[in-house]
Amino acid sequence: MPEPGKAVPRKAIKLISEIADGVADPGSFERLREMIAGDERVLQYYAEWMDVHARLHYDLGRGRYAPAVARQLSTSDEGALRSATTAERVDRSDRRLRLLIAIGATLAIAASLLIIAPVIVLPSPPGASVARHPEDHPDKRDLRDFRTKGFGEVAVIAESIDAEWKGLPLLRAGSPLSAQRLKLVRGVVQLEFVSGANVIVEAPAEFEIESPMSLSCTAGKFRTHVPQQAIGFVVHTPEQRVVDLGTEFAVEVGSGWTQVHVLDGEIRLEDPSPNGVTIRDGRILGVGQGVSRDSRGHEQPIVAANDRFIGRQQFSEMSNVATEERRKEWEATYNRQATNPDVLLCFGFEGAEPWERVLRQEGPGRVDRLEGAVVGCRWSEGRWPWKQALEFKRTSDRVRMNVPGEYDSVTFSCWIRVDGFDRWLSAIVLTDGHELGEPHWQFTETGQLLLGVKSGQKSSEYLSPSVLQLADLGRWLHLACVYDGPGGAVTHYVDGEAVHIQEIEQPTKLRFGDTEIGNWTSKGFLDHTVRSLNGRIDELILYKTALNELEVAELYQSGRP
Repeated sequence: MPEPGKAVPRKAIKLISEIADGVADPGSFERLREMIAGDERVLQYYAEWMDVHARLHYDLGRGRYAPAVARQLSTSDEGALRSATTAERVDRSDRRLRLLIAIGATLAIAASLLIIAPVIVLPSPPGASVARHPEDHPDKRDLRDFRTKGFGEVAVIAESIDAEWKGLPLLRAGSPLSAQRLKLVRGVVQLEFVSGANVIVEAPAEFEIESPMSLSCTAGKFRTHVPQQAIGFVVHTPEQRVVDLGTEFAVEVGSGWTQVHVLDGEIRLEDPSPNGVTIRDGRILGVGQGVSRDSRGHEQPIVAANDRFIGRQQFSEMSNVATEERRKEWEATYNRQATNPDVLLCFGFEGAEPWERVLRQEGPGRVDRLEGAVVGCRWSEGRWPWKQALEFKRTSDRVRMNVPGEYDSVTFSCWIRVDGFDRWLSAIVLTDGHELGEPHWQFTETGQLLLGVKSGQKSSEYLSPSVLQLADLGRWLHLACVYDGPGGAVTHYVDGEAVHIQEIEQPTKLRFGDTEIGNWTSKGFLDHTVRSLNGRIDELILYKTALNELEVAELYQSGRP
């Protein structure tokens, strides 16, 4: 620490302590940087503090010197704090390793202040737009932001048939919707509002979701079913305001005209007055009645036409037909992949009896050693009602397999349903332990995709931003990760879209050996050993080549439910 009589400013001590504890605000980092640049005492104190911090972290993590550390931390003497990690006798190799940790941290700090460089050595401020290292526990604010993100949704896409949205390619069945304007270019969708109202929208359609009790339509067909809990649901059109009174009604909006059809129950039709204010005491229309009105206010009665609009039963039948078509398309693509010579292994999770505990490998190398041993998992429903999947729930659930060979490139492809972000790290495919060249494909509790590859003395971590959200829970997703050794990049994909590309730090041949799906056998590792998946998997393919973007997109398109 600094020499006696040359006290370090208390503000600097407070900032360093807050940063070490992970509770600093974003402005603290810049303030500390300025103090370090202008006062050598602060630099020395910071280096010494991080030395102690690193030693304590190392010793406590090892668990070997905890009693001595606890005794020393019970005192208020600063010297005792510094000597806490040396209170017990340690062997030479441990002492050398900790010294290297401290020297490395100090040199990195000094270098960051002597050289103007784009790499910031001080910890990133909470909320910074960078992916955190998975071994650094996310700041509490990160977790809070992740767990509250998406609140405020007023509706959800319950079902979708061949839907195409303008500017929003990732909207699909299960996607939550907040108040927003939308344009459905093609297909049919069924919206369920949190109030309970159900709306079937036929393209082409333009509309705005306003609230749990309000929808504004400017083009298209909209059939609305309103249960008792949502009486009063409102549909706005350019010409009128339709207020539900416990009913089923439909609205069609064309160019300069609007039709309202009452299919069941009653509605109140409210007309705009000349000054633009809606007349709230409008007219009551009953079942079988309807009105057609143009933009000039000309209106005529019509007979409600039930068959002009897709109803819930018809929509369900159409959905079943579309699902069967999707199944045939998936089977054709899957069968091609199963005979693809670039496929390392291929699990379709199909054809198993409930009592079977073997996951059949259907790729080109159909040998017993590439089959999976099912441990604890239960057979369940997959992407479609007829599709099988394995459900991973308990911390012991896993599939064991052994994959021989070494590979310059590998592509991981998986259809997965995530049911919870309840682990710091959740396994998809992990090798036992983590030796040279062994990959770990998993995701974090804040929805980041991670491929870890042991290269040299450390693990190279290829970590995406938070691309999975709470809204994705319970929904089938296609995840892929491409390790392209010759190309020098790792790419993460979600539903056929590249979401993160990162340069490979140190090209390494990948090898698997004993490997698990949905869990991890740590082999003596102490950190985050519980990585069991909470969810389902119904397809997993490993390629010994790097697939390109078009090939990954095809896997998603042909397999999407």
